[in-house]
Amino acid sequence: IDSIFEPFTRVDERPGLGQGTGLGLSICREYAGALGGQLTVESIPGTGSTFSLEVPVDWQSDEAPLSREIAVLHVPELNPARVLIAEPSQDVSRLLADLMIRAQLDVKLAVIRNDVLACLNDWKPDVIWVATVLTDAPAAEVLSEMANEQDSNPCKICLTQEGAELEANSLRGQDLADVIVKKPFTASQVYSILAQLVGLKAPSPAGVDANTGNADDVVWEAIHEVSAETLDSLVEALRAIDMTKLRCELESLSDSHRSLITEMQKHIDRFEFEVLLERINAIRGAKT
Repeated sequence: IDSIFEPFTRVDERPGLGQGTGLGLSICREYAGALGGQLTVESIPGTGSTFSLEVPVDWQSDEAPLSREIAVLHVPELNPARVLIAEPSQDVSRLLADLMIRAQLDVKLAVIRNDVLACLNDWKPDVIWVATVLTDAPAAEVLSEMANEQDSNPCKICLTQEGAELEANSLRGQDLADVIVKKPFTASQVYSILAQLVGLKAPSPAGVDANTGNADDVVWEAIHEVSAETLDSLVEALRAIDMTKLRCELESLSDSHRSLITEMQKHIDRFEFEVLLERINAIRGAKT
């Protein structure tokens, strides 16, 4: 049952049950821990669940200054900037949502044209982070419609592209976007773009996009034993930020590669897709 507190976990993924990211309980437990407390759950299938929050009234810590700094860092502001993520890939939208929520931003998700336009009018986001192609329409068409709304509701546009997709499908979108970023992007890029668009000053969360230096060469030696086909699949998944495919490819590696899997997972957790691409492409070049 504790798995429901893991990031991006949803109990029921059936359509029509809302578009939550699966981050709410994870963030709540993080808040509770930062305050020296805990969030627990007791559940009886088919009957219901009881969540209990315990926070000490007079909380003391051996690392009080650091702990209090973290607690303050994660307390949302009264009027945070609003970001609408319009991205058909669940993996990409959830990763972006996680980064933005940790930076104290207010976030909503959309995947189709009508939802984007409805949020533009009703929710009035400060930024729309939109993929080149939505589920039902190219972003260029949606951005053209949005341009008619800009006088009454000005907002900034960040357009993401994958490979040469932008040039092929959305040339008109370039004139309608404030920023264009190519997948795969890093956490630092996301925060840098938000700083440019809405003046975000919050520091990056600890451990995200950290400078880890060179990985242990002994660990990475194992990647020479991975088949060219698997390396190609890993590169394809990394470029698209396809977390489902990445998980499948990592799980397909043998137990003898456990240290390599752990090292790669660390980079994935830190949004360091480019680091992995550089490493893997070097090996692919050596194999050809």
